[in-house]
Amino acid sequence: MPRLVLAPCVEDELWEIWKFIAWDNPDAATQVIDAARASFRILAENPSIGIKRRLRNKRLHEIRSWPVSGFANYVIFYRPLADGIMVLHLYHGARDIDALFDQE
Repeated sequence: MPRLVLAPCVEDELWEIWKFIAWDNPDAATQVIDAARASFRILAENPSIGIKRRLRNKRLHEIRSWPVSGFANYVIFYRPLADGIMVLHLYHGARDIDALFDQE
């Protein structure tokens, strides 16, 4: 079974996304989070399917991204591992991704 590692901030990001969506529709919020977790598992099994990102921060040259299944506005950022993936972030695609990663 492939390894799936979540960076410590990912649980917080999932919670923030859920709260934002749940303000209007709690059921939809739960669907997004469930789809994100399912997408994490798919990526762990197929780490090379994501798109290689060209971020300004050269330390992050191996980072890949993949949209949440059924909710393409939310994007998973992850690092492939020898036996799975490490999910680094889950962001809304409209955000300034380079700026977010430059903060690290």
